[in-house]
Amino acid sequence: MLAVSRYAPEYVERCRNTFHATIAACGKGLSSTKGEPLVTCQLIVALEGWFAQRTRGMEGKDGNPMNEVRLLASSITHHGGVLTIEKGLRLSADSSVLGLAPGDVIAPSLHDLAHLVDAFLDAIERTYV
Repeated sequence: MLAVSRYAPEYVERCRNTFHATIAACGKGLSSTKGEPLVTCQLIVALEGWFAQRTRGMEGKDGNPMNEVRLLASSITHHGGVLTIEKGLRLSADSSVLGLAPGDVIAPSLHDLAHLVDAFLDAIERTYV
């Protein structure tokens, strides 16, 4: 698939609505706090999947929410859920949405995930819409 440099506003809104509905449904159905991080981590991977073909040069390397989601998804799928920063990216715990530092275990709450989704999609809208 070719790299994507523009997304339709309707596509981003559909993603936002889908994720918020999923988060709300999970909040009603999760009875164990042990299950919450499993669900939220897989939702991060899915969120990255919606925009995986985005042009990386437009994304920048300054530790923005788009970088954060990409790094989180990669860390979940390739590094056992431990945040691993790619060379050349500047992501700091102080400025990141989830406040994670390299080496931290990725286990956000549904509430934290909702904030991450909004920050990520707001950044996508500013950059790619």
